[in-house]
Amino acid sequence: MRSSVPIAAWGGAEVFLPVSWNGQTLTFADLRFVADDADSREINAGFGLRHVADDGSFIVGGYGFLDRRRTPSGNFYTQSTAGAEFLTENWELRGNVYAPLSGEKTVSEDTLSEGVTLSGTGLVANLATETVTEKPMFGADLEVGAKAGFLKDTWFDETWVYGGVYHFDAANVQSMEGTRFRVETAPLEWLRLGAEAQHDTIRCETG
Repeated sequence: MRSSVPIAAWGGAEVFLPVSWNGQTLTFADLRFVADDADSREINAGFGLRHVADDGSFIVGGYGFLDRRRTPSGNFYTQSTAGAEFLTENWELRGNVYAPLSGEKTVSEDTLSEGVTLSGTGLVANLATETVTEKPMFGADLEVGAKAGFLKDTWFDETWVYGGVYHFDAANVQSMEGTRFRVETAPLEWLRLGAEAQHDTIRCETG
């Protein structure tokens, strides 16, 4: 889920849980938690499937997530995510679409003075209400990844570099377009580490 609040940095954790495997088809659960220094929190719970081609040359898969996010204003939002992936030994391609399940929510309401007018022998203050709201956005992203072949036969043989683009919009709000770059490595079979940087038209740089 996306917020128009500037964010400087974030971190998180992910747990990948295989559910079944018959030698060619894998089903799995995926749990994620993300937090940032703007007091946002997000939990993602998903389920997916991956199928290995008969000749073993590629894998195709799909997955779905239910995402729950708390914004810095204290409001909670829910969204659904659906995605597909195409994987080979040295390349990966993924695409996702995001659909909010929560509606617009009010952050604050302030009464403002628009001036004073004369009414008979008295003065009348003209007041207006300014409402600040948060609105979930529909979106999509696309990402391609390549294995860092120059690290073959080292501790970091399973290092991947990714680049992607994303777009989010909703009625009567500024759309958001951006680019993302990230690196993942797995020095141990059970441990995967990553770093990410992105830039978009609303949040500027995050990392």
